[in-house]
Amino acid sequence: MSTHSEPAKSCRHLVSMRDPASFFAYPSAVNACGRFEPPGELPASHQSRFCLTVRHASCPLLATTWTGPFPGKLEKAAESEWGPAAAAPRKRWGLMAIGGLAVLAIAGILWWTMGAGEEEAAQSGQDAQPPMALLPAQITPDASSRLEQLPLPLPTSLGTPPPTQIPLPLMTPTAGPGLEAPFGAEPPFLIHTVRAGDTLFALAEAFDSSPEAVRAANGLGEHTLGIGQLLVIPVGISDPAQVPLFLVTQVGEPGEPLADLAARYGVDPESVRRYNALGQDPMLPPGRWLIVPMAGAQ
Repeated sequence: MSTHSEPAKSCRHLVSMRDPASFFAYPSAVNACGRFEPPGELPASHQSRFCLTVRHASCPLLATTWTGPFPGKLEKAAESEWGPAAAAPRKRWGLMAIGGLAVLAIAGILWWTMGAGEEEAAQSGQDAQPPMALLPAQITPDASSRLEQLPLPLPTSLGTPPPTQIPLPLMTPTAGPGLEAPFGAEPPFLIHTVRAGDTLFALAEAFDSSPEAVRAANGLGEHTLGIGQLLVIPVGISDPAQVPLFLVTQVGEPGEPLADLAARYGVDPESVRRYNALGQDPMLPPGRWLIVPMAGAQ
C-alpha cells in the first residue's frame, strides 16, 4: 500500500522493516517507525497503544518537538519482544554458507575417491575380469547340482536400510478468534479487514448492523475507510449506544496473562474475557486476536 493512502486509525509513519513504503495493519515483528533512518523496530504494545489506534496523534515519536534518535528504551523493548531484526537473516546466511562448504568438501572427496579407484583398475591390467553370473537358461542339470554343493559365502555386511521419511506434524495456531469469523458470546462480533470497494453501509447491511454502530465500535467519526484497516463489526447490533469503543490487538509470542494485557490498556479483565469468550484460563494463547473494550457499554 502506498504511504499516501493513510488509514484513518493508523499512524502514517508505521511501516514494514522489509518494505518501508508499505503500511502494516496489525502489531507485527516486522513493523517499524518510519520517522527514523533507518526505521526503528516497535514492540507490539506500542503499536497497539499508539500506531494502530486513534491515539496515534499523541505518540511521543510523532510529536514535532522530537529531534533525537530512535529511543533506546523502545529499541530494547522491541528486541526483548521480537529479537534483533537482523539476527535471523545473518544466521540463515551463515548456515547456508556452511552448508555450501560442506557440499563442496563432499564433492571433492568423492572426486578424489573415484579417481583413485580408476587408477588402481588401470594398473591391475585388463586380464582380471569380474565373474559372470549364470543366466537361468545357461544352468544345466549338472551345473545346478554342482552349484548346490558349493558353500555360499556369508555377506560381509548386512548394510543399513535407508531411513524412512516420516513427515513431521504441522504446527497449527491456537484457535480463534480469527479474522472474518464471528466470535464471542451472543451477540457476536467480527474483525474485518477493509478491502477495495468496502463501505460502512454495505458492511453494516451484510452483518445486520448499522453504520452508526460500526462507527461507534471503531471510533471512526466521519473518517473514511482505509484499505487494510481492521474493523470491529457488531453482528446483529444496530443501536450504537449498545456498542463500546474497541481496540483490536493480537497476542504475541509466547502469550501473556490476561491480567497483564488488561492492566496495559487500563480496562477490566472480565470485560475482555466476556467480549472474547475466553473462558477461565488466565493465560492468553499466542497469536490470538482480541477486541479490547476501551469505553462505552460494558
